[in-house]
Amino acid sequence: LRECIELCRRLGPDHDQTRAAALADLSAGLWEVGDPGWRAALEESIALNRRLYDGRVNLATSLSNLADSLIEEEAFEAAEAAARESLALRRELFGPDSSPVAFAHARLGTVLLARSNLTAALEEALRARALLEADASPSSRDLQFVLRLQGRVLNSLGRPEEAEPVLRLAHTHAVRVVGPDHTATH
Repeated sequence: LRECIELCRRLGPDHDQTRAAALADLSAGLWEVGDPGWRAALEESIALNRRLYDGRVNLATSLSNLADSLIEEEAFEAAEAAARESLALRRELFGPDSSPVAFAHARLGTVLLARSNLTAALEEALRARALLEADASPSSRDLQFVLRLQGRVLNSLGRPEEAEPVLRLAHTHAVRVVGPDHTATH
């Protein structure tokens, strides 16, 4: 990835789309191994995508990833701003009733949960779930993410009897996506 990024940098602006994508991938890899360079790579990808006419889809994804990472750093205000921008972009790009918008609602809900804004987090989870369930063939990956969020919020609201069936359904979808022995399933 670093070689690709450098080659694209040398080749010039015609290769910024590829460089932005490679920077986002590098950021994800650096995040996974705990390398603090993840943020600089992601911020460079975001800056490039902001300038690119056809970079808005990647920008929405990068902003969502940034929001997720900022939650871990407890930079909740910045995380919420990134999640809201990602949601607005996805609405514009895919329409208000699309799966990408559902995922963006769930990401915003995750930020709101981290901020202890439980009512708003539940609203976002329910919006996301309704959008996905209206889809003829929703992604199990997205469904398990949304259902886990809804269950976590319900637990945080002191409603475990409502959370349990939701979390069991999330587990079923997680098994479909990554199998029964994966960390996400556990």
